[in-house]
Amino acid sequence: MMTNESNTLAELVLDEIVFFAVCDDEICEQRTAIKMLESISYTLKKDATPNERRTLLAIAQNRLKSETSAEIRDVLLNLKESIGLLTD
Repeated sequence: MMTNESNTLAELVLDEIVFFAVCDDEICEQRTAIKMLESISYTLKKDATPNERRTLLAIAQNRLKSETSAEIRDVLLNLKESIGLLTD
């Protein structure tokens, strides 16, 4: 069972994924953003439990209900595929 602390960490990870996925070069160089997204993806696949990954994806789906930015909605909708969590 996921705790509130785990949910908070999943929220923070999701915030970072969204930030690096949508930021422009004035905020973060594209190579750096891609490297960070790859690092997050690798760590989630290597170290996060299946339950933690499911929680992250559930939070992303929940955010879709209130998200109005098309760019962020696209990131949230494609999160599972874009960070390589298709096997869960």
